[in-house]
Amino acid sequence: MLRKKLTLCVMKQTLELKKEKMHSHNLFSLFLLSLIAVTMLSCGNSLHKKRTLAYRNPFFAEEGYDACVNQRSSEVSVVDEVFDFEIKFKTFYDRFLLVKYPQISSLVSNKYRIGQPVFTITQPLILNSDELNRQFQNIIDQFHSSWELHFLYGEILSYGESVPDLSDEMRNVVADQVVYLETLKNHAIRFKKAICKKKQLVSNQKYDVSPFLDKVKWANAYYENEDLFFKLVSEQLPLNFRQHFFSISRDLSPVTLSCKKNQAKFQLLVRIYEENLDHQSMIKDAIESYWQSDDIKVLVNFVSSKNENILQIYWLDSYSSYVEFDNTAVIFLGKKNHPSLQPKILAHEFGHVLGFNDCYVEFFNQADQFVYYELNGYNLMCSLNGKFPLKIPSIYMRQVASKYCMDQK
Repeated sequence: MLRKKLTLCVMKQTLELKKEKMHSHNLFSLFLLSLIAVTMLSCGNSLHKKRTLAYRNPFFAEEGYDACVNQRSSEVSVVDEVFDFEIKFKTFYDRFLLVKYPQISSLVSNKYRIGQPVFTITQPLILNSDELNRQFQNIIDQFHSSWELHFLYGEILSYGESVPDLSDEMRNVVADQVVYLETLKNHAIRFKKAICKKKQLVSNQKYDVSPFLDKVKWANAYYENEDLFFKLVSEQLPLNFRQHFFSISRDLSPVTLSCKKNQAKFQLLVRIYEENLDHQSMIKDAIESYWQSDDIKVLVNFVSSKNENILQIYWLDSYSSYVEFDNTAVIFLGKKNHPSLQPKILAHEFGHVLGFNDCYVEFFNQADQFVYYELNGYNLMCSLNGKFPLKIPSIYMRQVASKYCMDQK
């Protein structure tokens, strides 16, 4: 649909220019507009690489799920349009602009961190195809509203890798576009996966805790410190929800975890099989830095062989990371996630190995909208967005000590 609109727009401008007998400068501008429209939306250009969303459902195997997330679908065609646009623009950005202006990367990181959306119980993410279409059209409109960005895009693709000098204002425009696209891409990925496991997410509405809560008090609960937050949890959430979201809710991990007491502290030792030394360093730092408190600390030891009692790290060529519900002896990590995100992702998934559930809610409501919200912004098991300094609550660590070190004197 978008391709047709742009094509008609270009044809209309061509006719108008012919009628008015515009000067060659305007004809060159039209050429650039045509080039941009075709390059942005053509699947055949050399910069285009199709993204696949390799993902294994951690809760159940719904028939056709993998095929759904990796194939184009008329039901969610806007998702594929978003992917196509984002791939082309990011390739143009990575290959050309960052080579000359690497400092734009820091600008993008700062803008993304400051402007990153927060989805609370009072301000959830709500998506359907119409909403994604609206957000995507806003991105397209922003791109077309900047003639300088248009011109830059066309010049580079026409004449090679020679990037002209960019003003500070233009660098900001580029950074904004990258941030907008990254946010929209994340929404599109989340929605595509939600559509593909819709059967489960419709039933997940039973985990919607919003009917039980005082909205005025919970408006700030996302930002509360640990003590205030869990006080509110104990006051307002029914016991079954408290246990599901904030307690170890599964049996002992199949991974052999040994506990010993060192002076006044417990040390929980976990053995992990991972051959890559760089990965070992990241894994050890991530788990040991997040999973610790005044009373207990998790320590990592690496082993040279693997068996069913050893925690294994399996790397996927995707963005998805997870632990399967019925096999918590393996953590699947997506290679494509940004290196700065991998430690917190790994530490989050390790929480599932210990038996903790996610403390975010996602489901399809009765209006057939996908709804997502997080219960707390500081709890690593509730959120990975990095908007706030994330940690493992001390109440979690006390549960770990009680569960795995109860026999220690």
